[in-house]
Amino acid sequence: MKASEEPNEKRSARTAALTERLKSQQTRERLASKDRGHDLRDVLRARTPQTWVTYALAGANVAVFGAMVAGGVSPVDPQIEDALRWGADFGPLTTGGQWWRLLTNAFVHFGGEHLVANMIGLLSFGVLVERLYGSRAFLTLYVASALAGSLTSLSWNPFIVSAGASGAIFGVIGAALAAWLPYRKTHPRWLFWPEPEGSNVFRRLLVGRLGPIGFLGYNLVLGLFGPIDQAAHLGGLAGGFMAGTILRTPLESTTWTTRLPLRRLAWVVVALAGLGVLARTRAITDPDGIAYAGQAACDRGDWAAAVECFDRYLVRVPDDVDALVSRGFARSSQGDYRGAIADCDLALGLSPEHPQARELRTWCWLRLRASPEEPERDP
Repeated sequence: MKASEEPNEKRSARTAALTERLKSQQTRERLASKDRGHDLRDVLRARTPQTWVTYALAGANVAVFGAMVAGGVSPVDPQIEDALRWGADFGPLTTGGQWWRLLTNAFVHFGGEHLVANMIGLLSFGVLVERLYGSRAFLTLYVASALAGSLTSLSWNPFIVSAGASGAIFGVIGAALAAWLPYRKTHPRWLFWPEPEGSNVFRRLLVGRLGPIGFLGYNLVLGLFGPIDQAAHLGGLAGGFMAGTILRTPLESTTWTTRLPLRRLAWVVVALAGLGVLARTRAITDPDGIAYAGQAACDRGDWAAAVECFDRYLVRVPDDVDALVSRGFARSSQGDYRGAIADCDLALGLSPEHPQARELRTWCWLRLRASPEEPERDP
């Protein structure tokens, strides 16, 4: 019995010794990786002592939101019209000449919850990425990411109202990936799990694990169950990755790379321009865009353009009662009362109790009776 127990005891001892050696080796590797992370953070902190762009961008977003609230916009549930008035992105407006909305929409938010979630994401990733790239390059890639996200959103669906900084923040994440990929074997964890600087509780929560997880989790949940512009997120992520690939400097370098690979930069510009052309094409050829253009022409009193837009729209969607009435109104404003009555008759054939169609038809008939050039009969 004793002779049979000794081999078991020896095996147990060898197993325990092997386990201890593996634990020691893993501990040494973790400490070495941690030391590399500390050394690298020291280098980055020396290259970029102040991350003023991140805080300036966060301050600009908060200031715009404060101005919106001070101007009477609800801080909890702002209306679509309010967001558009402050610069939100909407295809027919943006591609109709208001291209500045591609950038301004990144500073407009739909309520305080939307703003807080995005600012947590910006501060969680922005400080590190600004140190990775330097303040000027970080500002460049942030703007490029915002534009890429907006253009992708316009190209995917030009008829949604889009606003928020999340597309640009996903671009910041893409830039972090571009900086990390060449060093993924030597620095496998430090980039996405940075240790917070100092002992401030708020800073630990914001810059530690909770900030990135909270931002990504918030956008994932909204993407599954709520109205969120995933095209802007994907476009911003891709734009930030491309910009980061162009602008990155070796992590161990103590100086910044000032020369840009102009050929790759030119391809990025071409890609953004192509997205703009695609968005413009969709906005002016999609039936919804044509109808919106017709309504916008009515709003500004350009009746000929309105009739032309509704003619094109009704060829594709002939049973849209509201479009028929709108074209009738535009025709009546041009003095074409018989054409307006014909549109009202078509609308009433589809919806016999449509109030605007009945009112417009009656008004046009009275105008015809009052005209000396027209016979007094019910048209």
